[in-house]
Amino acid sequence: MAHTQADNRLSTSLKKEIRWFFTGLVAAFLFCVLVNLPVYAVVLYTVGYVFWLLHRMRNMVRWLSKGAKPSDAPQSTGLTDDMVQLIHREKKYSRKQKNRYRSTLAQFNSLAADLPDATVVLNDDQEIRWSNSAAHALLNIHPERDRGQRIDNLVRMPEFRDFLYSDNDEDELETPSPTAPDRVLAVRKV
Repeated sequence: MAHTQADNRLSTSLKKEIRWFFTGLVAAFLFCVLVNLPVYAVVLYTVGYVFWLLHRMRNMVRWLSKGAKPSDAPQSTGLTDDMVQLIHREKKYSRKQKNRYRSTLAQFNSLAADLPDATVVLNDDQEIRWSNSAAHALLNIHPERDRGQRIDNLVRMPEFRDFLYSDNDEDELETPSPTAPDRVLAVRKV
């Protein structure tokens, strides 16, 4: 079974964390033996180590709640250092994915904007989310100004409204253009 580099680093950090704990525990035990004390120092050391771990975890939670900016990363060591590195890697991957998504969306918008057919994207309430320049020329729908407006408030034709709210997506409506009555538009829902 192959281990990834992250798995190896994690197991190395876990071993380091365990080594620190047991080294301190042995030192506390030897101190108790040397000064003839009961094992109170061992218990005290264990409690102290737990509080040190909790302090490191609290710093991690504070850092995460403030957005996990690399410049604000807490001083860390062992497993918490690995956690910081993993968070940085995941945030970097997430940024890459967002940039890739934005690029793809920009390409789509650019292609759709250049379509010769009027294209209008509506939400469930028939409000305009996006439209291209052909929609502006043929339907008088402005891509920026009319975003968020209901399309039936802008294209005021009873047959268009009936077509818009009909359940049949197979039909096509032929209607005069609101911008040029001598032109006939074929309207289709997709």
